[in-house]
Amino acid sequence: MDRHELMRTFSVIADAMVTRINSATELPRNVREDLLRDLATWPDAVKETISRQTRLPRGRRDGQDEDDTGED
Repeated sequence: MDRHELMRTFSVIADAMVTRINSATELPRNVREDLLRDLATWPDAVKETISRQTRLPRGRRDGQDEDDTGED
């Protein structure tokens, strides 16, 4: 997974959410502020998740690649 592209995509989504939260005047101000504070923690959560993911190659357990039939 490309970290840069993932963060760019989340940034676009977050910008849209911030716009909608700020324009939701039917929500009390403290609720909007809480939502924005929670939203601000997403980048850190994504970075932590990415850093925990393995970078090992994904293949079959027998050591062969999934599309390697062993026949030449």
